[in-house]
Amino acid sequence: MEMLLLMHISPKRGYLLKEDGTPYGAKDIAKRIKRSHLEATSICNELQASKVFSRNDDGVIYSRRMVREQAKIEKENNEARAEDEAAKIEKVLKMARERGVDTAIELKKLQAYLLAHTDKRYCLKFVVSWMNRAIPTLPPKRRGRPQNWHCYSPPSGRAWCGLGSKEEWIKAGKPSEEDLLLAKRSPEEIPA
Repeated sequence: MEMLLLMHISPKRGYLLKEDGTPYGAKDIAKRIKRSHLEATSICNELQASKVFSRNDDGVIYSRRMVREQAKIEKENNEARAEDEAAKIEKVLKMARERGVDTAIELKKLQAYLLAHTDKRYCLKFVVSWMNRAIPTLPPKRRGRPQNWHCYSPPSGRAWCGLGSKEEWIKAGKPSEEDLLLAKRSPEEIPA
């Protein structure tokens, strides 16, 4: 029973490892259960013969059930994280549509930008906050986009949206000089 508890709190759940990641030996197990080395060895051999636990190639004792459950938990967490990312991307695209971005930039390009920047380096939280800063909300009485509105996807792969003043562009995400030059052009002049 104590071995199961140790497997549960070990650094790699399901494996009988110490806090530093080294496996428990027969002497360590004997100390934990307060028995002699021979008794601990015979108990471990008996448990292994009745298939209560298994050993991997390195000789580390592990519980097949715990390892299987941990793999299932990790798989479910990864699937939930992927669904969450997709929902956040949809939220950003909906926000962009509501703010009139589809008149100046194709939503597919924006979606590709979002997918490219939601890896380990960037999180979608950053992208959503960037969208909130870069795409101003239009006043309720006025429809369409502001007069100096520019939104494009330059060859460098970064998408920028804003009203065009250099200070606002730098505050929105520090674009390069090439991006600033492209920002001064109308969306029709920008290369696809």
